[in-house]
Amino acid sequence: MDVVYLVREGERNEELRHSLRSLVNLPHDAVWIVGHRPAWVDSAEVFHIPTTQGQEVAAKHENTWRAWWAMAEARGISDDFVLMNDDFFIMQPMTGITSEHAGPLLEWVDAMGNIRTTARMRHTIAALAARGRGPAPLLAYETHSPMTLNRRALAEVMAFGQAYRNRTLSGPLCKRSLYGNYVGLPAVLAPDLKVRDNISVPTGAAIISTSDTTFNYGRVGLHVRRAFSEPSPYERVRPVMPVR
Repeated sequence: MDVVYLVREGERNEELRHSLRSLVNLPHDAVWIVGHRPAWVDSAEVFHIPTTQGQEVAAKHENTWRAWWAMAEARGISDDFVLMNDDFFIMQPMTGITSEHAGPLLEWVDAMGNIRTTARMRHTIAALAARGRGPAPLLAYETHSPMTLNRRALAEVMAFGQAYRNRTLSGPLCKRSLYGNYVGLPAVLAPDLKVRDNISVPTGAAIISTSDTTFNYGRVGLHVRRAFSEPSPYERVRPVMPVR
């Protein structure tokens, strides 16, 4: 099963570097990057699908919407694959990825304090209802954890989602929950894996997710960097100058 990363613009991405290193703990086939492939990533070992990315904050979800389309259309990616973000880390040896959900979707929406996320999710619920999915037992797949997808099913989901957006003039939909509920993706209830403070270190966790701040300045980032200090096959290693 292939592993696919969605990667934002920028050469400095130590989260991606260490996430790639953490794949030593997950049996997998090819590795793909959709979006921007930093120059330090070994192009002989990692396949690349470039996508257009707007730089303004408001463009983030349109960027990822295009990336999901690119994944669906990439025939080289295995039919079933693992979707990774550059800030996901496989901390312990695993035989495979189990998709996770955060509970009932409507409860998750009611608990959200982010107005923009809530709006996107309500559009997503409406889209699923138009497809005959809902109101229950819709699940929230918006966990910060790897997710297994089927590329052929993804193509159908994205075509449906884009047609719905064109018809209703809605903004981007919540892709993980759109896909999970559309296909009925099996998943287990689990807490969100993202570490949001600079103190916490979930040392026993099999998977960890960080933010830019917690990776760069928090104890969890130090924990991850220490766990994966050796280069992976997926990065170019600068030659060491001989000592004369």
